[in-house]
Amino acid sequence: MMKNKYTIVKTILSSISNFFLFQVTYYTTISLFFKVKLSRLYLFFIVTLLYHGLLFLSLTILKKEFYLESTKEPLKKINLPIFLSFTRLSSVPTVLFLLLSIREIPLLAVIPFICLVFLTDLFDGFLARKMNQTTRIGRIMDSSGDYFNIIVISILFHIYHLIPAWFFILIFLRLAIQGVGSIILYLRRGYPSLKVSFLGKSSVFATMSLYSFTLLKYWRVPVLGNSTFVKVLEYIAGFIVVLSLFDKLLSLTRSFFMPAGKKKET
Repeated sequence: MMKNKYTIVKTILSSISNFFLFQVTYYTTISLFFKVKLSRLYLFFIVTLLYHGLLFLSLTILKKEFYLESTKEPLKKINLPIFLSFTRLSSVPTVLFLLLSIREIPLLAVIPFICLVFLTDLFDGFLARKMNQTTRIGRIMDSSGDYFNIIVISILFHIYHLIPAWFFILIFLRLAIQGVGSIILYLRRGYPSLKVSFLGKSSVFATMSLYSFTLLKYWRVPVLGNSTFVKVLEYIAGFIVVLSLFDKLLSLTRSFFMPAGKKKET
């Protein structure tokens, strides 16, 4: 048992280190090429180092969740679905600083990276089920990567006035309920009580899609960046988030008051 825990911690450390080096290399290369302020580059390095340190600490605390759900076998290495979730989770600081630098870094250097981050959300869960490699830590990382990226992008879009105030408030209300409720529920009942709903995933997809088209609007891309089209997407995404909000409140309430003997696996 101790050997398995040591192997998992070693795997986490190795993965975190590799992703940290990739993020630093990518943003440094982009920054130097497009002459982004060195002060911002130094700040990026410090923020990314601290972020990945906290990520290592968090995943180490959750090391008991590193196993295949189908066989209960502990993981000895990171599988492809977890790699994709790791990519999205590790990219949060890079997405933040890329968007902070959008006045200096051209569209073609930013869009591919952000699209890659968003696309990982479409494939990690699908591949986990298709390859029979569903893991508890994969589910947790999947949701965490989604929410961290949405939080960062929402703050920046609000600062740049790219999204209306009502949508910003709605997103943060939804994420606050999700975050606080999930942490309390995990500490109180463990992982089996955490539920991922269709509306929850739909709200994430709708929000990420809206933010993608909002960037196209900001860069004045013809057709796809049309202001009317983006405005319609805002209301559609807002409606889905509202439905997801009530669905999450109902789900959390049921889980809090569910008798211990009736907990269900998700």
